[in-house]
Amino acid sequence: MRQAISLLVLVVVLGWSGTASAKQYVRNVQGREVVVHTNPIPVVLHRMVPPQHGRHITQRELQSGRVPGGRSGMLGR
Repeated sequence: MRQAISLLVLVVVLGWSGTASAKQYVRNVQGREVVVHTNPIPVVLHRMVPPQHGRHITQRELQSGRVPGGRSGMLGR
């Protein structure tokens, strides 16, 4: 079932790839390198891949201080 959902999400994202644009940049958060995306769709896809879980975050998560997979889960709080 999870594979079917993943495939569906992938097909939808590939269909949107021409219309949806997103920027990404690298930041150092709590001593680890994270990739920040302005669009949450790539983050959802990256989180499905175990080695990338916690490395890709949304810009909103960075701004609010909630970084998944971090040591404390919060930035400096």
